[in-house]
Amino acid sequence: MCSVQQSPMTLDDLKLERRWVLWRLEMVTNGRGELVPTKVPYQVSGAHASSTNPQTWATYEHVMAFVGSYTGVGIMMGDGLGCVDFDHCVDPATCKILPWAREMIIALDSYSEFSPSGTGVHTIITDAALPGKGRKRPWETGAVEVYDRARFLTFTGKHLPKTPAAILPRRSQLTAIYERIDRAARSASKPDFDLLWAGEWQKAGYPSQSEAVFDLVRLLAQKYDNDRERINTAFMESGLYSGKWADGKWERLGAETIEKALAPPEVIFGSPAKAAPKWTLESFNTIQREEIDWIFPGYVARGKVTGLSGEPGTAKSMVTLDWAARYSTGRGWRGNALQPAGKILIFATEDDAGDTILPRFQAAGGDPHNLLRIRLEGDQGFRIDDPGHIEILRAVTEQHPVGMVIIDPILEHLLADKEQRVRAAFSPLRALMEQRRIALVMVIHTNKRHSQNLGSVGDKVGGVKALVGLPRFVYSSHKTDDDVYHLCPIKQNVGKRVTHSMDFRVVPTDASDNPPLRLDWIGEGNSTSGDALTLNIPKGSDGQCSKMLLETLTHDWEKGSVVRDRLRAVYSESTVYRTIAEALVDGRIERKQLGRLTHYRLSNKCAVKDVDSDSSRCA
Repeated sequence: MCSVQQSPMTLDDLKLERRWVLWRLEMVTNGRGELVPTKVPYQVSGAHASSTNPQTWATYEHVMAFVGSYTGVGIMMGDGLGCVDFDHCVDPATCKILPWAREMIIALDSYSEFSPSGTGVHTIITDAALPGKGRKRPWETGAVEVYDRARFLTFTGKHLPKTPAAILPRRSQLTAIYERIDRAARSASKPDFDLLWAGEWQKAGYPSQSEAVFDLVRLLAQKYDNDRERINTAFMESGLYSGKWADGKWERLGAETIEKALAPPEVIFGSPAKAAPKWTLESFNTIQREEIDWIFPGYVARGKVTGLSGEPGTAKSMVTLDWAARYSTGRGWRGNALQPAGKILIFATEDDAGDTILPRFQAAGGDPHNLLRIRLEGDQGFRIDDPGHIEILRAVTEQHPVGMVIIDPILEHLLADKEQRVRAAFSPLRALMEQRRIALVMVIHTNKRHSQNLGSVGDKVGGVKALVGLPRFVYSSHKTDDDVYHLCPIKQNVGKRVTHSMDFRVVPTDASDNPPLRLDWIGEGNSTSGDALTLNIPKGSDGQCSKMLLETLTHDWEKGSVVRDRLRAVYSESTVYRTIAEALVDGRIERKQLGRLTHYRLSNKCAVKDVDSDSSRCA
């Protein structure tokens, strides 16, 4: 095996070395007889790999040829290559590195990457030589593991931004972290004063006399209330004052050791206050600019959320399946170039998988091998705000290269129904999508009311406002009398703005009695999402209802329920709502919310005496 160089090493250099293995996540019985998930290393032959036998290792290129049958690849530590494994150091809601881990990662200043679960970080260094065996110690929200030999580490290649791209020699930094976590662990376990006082530092579980000296001095500082002279005198009477410490080391380092070990004073003014969270101030000139990673430019991007809204029957689900089919085979859309094919995970409750989703997906030219779904035990519904379900999604996306997730419709997979609850429920899902660089496409139904929701197109989106606020892109779909469907932008927060509609028809794929349907994209159109708010009023009863509405209203505000009841006595409820909607859009009447009640009145441009009985329009 090649020896590790003491100068910076690139990933390409590392991949040439024979220290790579495969690994698979398996349930293994631990020392207490419990079945626990464990990452088990394998050779390319299928036999187990050993962290102490280089004959069981291979080059990166060799193991990658066999990775399809395993969960991933890993790398063996040793011969100068070392690592630090930070467990559970990523905030699941924000996908940010927690302060305690960020501090140590910055100190190491070498190549770092996200772990397979996305909840941890691995840092790899060269020139590693620890003063003792590797360590795993609990720390803050997780644990810190430090190794320089006989250790297998999973490798993802998901580089942690702002860390070096090269693997750098960091012996002193690695040793400092090693000693720090060891010292903290012993501190938490309350050192045995009697053994330390007697000089039995090895029996007390210390890897070196120096660490035992520090803990004894710390205990003496607590005992003598930080009196430096008494600490100094007491230590020289202890059993640890021997060997190098008695032969000049204490004389050189004693004062410094005492200062470091002094207990901080306890100062409390009134009631103890809650400690302020740790924080840092960043300048934006330190932030690396990132470009949008598009799948379909302007519509769907990796790591971003796209919302698709519309009335029932406006082919929303077919649009998502058309996108999924194109992504599953690497086809472009709207004249864009081909891309690598990817896998799609779909959650759909309103269409049957066998007789609707699969036929339509295949009719759109999709590859069924790349379309996946999760089936929970008992076929219970999947909820994105159920922590257990999110963990399942995290595990699936960790083990399978999913590039797009479709949730259709979103409200069927969401328990929360209040604005802030929905935003909180979305946080883990959105963070997971950003971290995994997965495009999330969610279908949102419009509400079934009209006149009360014509303030903006966004007001027509069903459920809470968060369903419009959370996605980076929101599109609506509606149909016109010529059987043409229009996909129109409602909201675009990033990227080049789309100002036109994309028009399409829904066509059968063959002449059978029940043919699968597919989309036939026509191209750019002139429709807007606002057109979906203007309801076409057919001739006949709707025109008479419009006339009755204008004749009964005045310029004074009148309760909406009274107005609607008056019209419903003659016309159907759907006709009444359509009539009021058009009158609002045309500006013939006005709407106002007084308290919790909707009120209507004639607009200033419309007077009772000016009503044209033939056209039901204001003069």
